[in-house]
Amino acid sequence: MLKNILSILLVIGLITGCRKDFEYARGPIANSIVGKWAFTEYFMSPGDAGNWYKAKPRGRVIHFKADGSFSATREGFKQFTKYELLNTGKIRLSAADSGNTMLLVFSIDTNNAWLFTYPGESICIEGCSDKYRLVK
Repeated sequence: MLKNILSILLVIGLITGCRKDFEYARGPIANSIVGKWAFTEYFMSPGDAGNWYKAKPRGRVIHFKADGSFSATREGFKQFTKYELLNTGKIRLSAADSGNTMLLVFSIDTNNAWLFTYPGESICIEGCSDKYRLVK
């Protein structure tokens, strides 16, 4: 009986310990890109009004540090190690090894702790945007 109880407690502990849920910041927040942002949703409009869809897989983040360094667990961003604010609403990510860069346009909803990014070098014919939530 004791073995069964311990086994159940172990399974519950493993399940809850391995979750990728974050504790999100609540607004209002500073109007700053600096911080860890969890990818939560993306917008697509295939010729209609468009919809927001839940990000899959969950738990992917991008992290802008105050010293200009950058890290990410999200595909498509992992190669980048630095960022530079070009002007209000534009940021350039760069990869030290390859010299690759990516330009993003962004806006911050300070009341709700959201970061929205849009491609800065290509045009989304069908509309596109990514939505991130600031992690505490």
